[in-house]
Amino acid sequence: MEQKIENLKVLAEITKVDSKDIVELMKKNVMPAGCSDSELGFALAIAAKYNLNPFTNEICFIRTKNGRLIPYVQYDGWVKITRMLEPESNIIFEENFDGNGKIFSVTCQIISKKGSVKVTEYYQECFMPNRDVWVKYPIRMLRNKSFNQAARLQFGISGIYDEDEMRRIIESENRNNGNNENKILPEPEIKSLPEQKSEPNQIAQEKIAQPTQSAQSTQPTQTTIATQKTTKKKINISEGMKQKLVKAKELIGQEKFDNIISDLHIKKSDINDDIGKIILKKVIDLYGGAQC
Repeated sequence: MEQKIENLKVLAEITKVDSKDIVELMKKNVMPAGCSDSELGFALAIAAKYNLNPFTNEICFIRTKNGRLIPYVQYDGWVKITRMLEPESNIIFEENFDGNGKIFSVTCQIISKKGSVKVTEYYQECFMPNRDVWVKYPIRMLRNKSFNQAARLQFGISGIYDEDEMRRIIESENRNNGNNENKILPEPEIKSLPEQKSEPNQIAQEKIAQPTQSAQSTQPTQTTIATQKTTKKKINISEGMKQKLVKAKELIGQEKFDNIISDLHIKKSDINDDIGKIILKKVIDLYGGAQC
């Protein structure tokens, strides 16, 4: 009970809503219908822990058909968590393109007092064809995805999901229950870092910074962005990767190897070290841990 009272105090400060009204407002506007006291207590605790406002959709809750309550956080919520945990974090994005100029992967590096974490998310693995936002804004969505995962690793964030993860959980349950219904929520408004017009292999650097003392009363905290071009690197496949791919081909056979490349929609002429890693991962996943 004492912890619940403390959580209500934290949420009252975040939301500017009287703590006496929060429970009823949560039941009416945030939680799934018929939520239990334990589910409500969990929702209050997780929102308070990460300083998120459930009334502005920084954190949302959905119950799956199997009865699982999933807390998921929109992109601006992940940024807010990072500001709270380490206001002076530096964030660096690197966008990588294939030989046809299409986005291939995005790498996010977060540098803070805790050290440095770098995460790469690949378009082929993350793309969700049933979501319009992925079709229209693949680069932005990959940036969001790589940032969320880097923040999770850097700051030990647990107990929450991003929206893509939530949707994949729902889809997996639907498939297991013999139901192919995948669209479970209307698409939210995209909230992301401002889009930068960039050349391939551009690095965008961001610093999550607090406003100066004199500006705090008139300006909200903002994410500032500075972009800089790096020397373009010609990405070639290394001899080591070539040897690993040859070994993988020998292990599973030419036909199966070609099928993997076909399934990934990759031209052999576009294979570099990054694409090679994805191919090797597919070989291991599909054919029982081949030692590539």
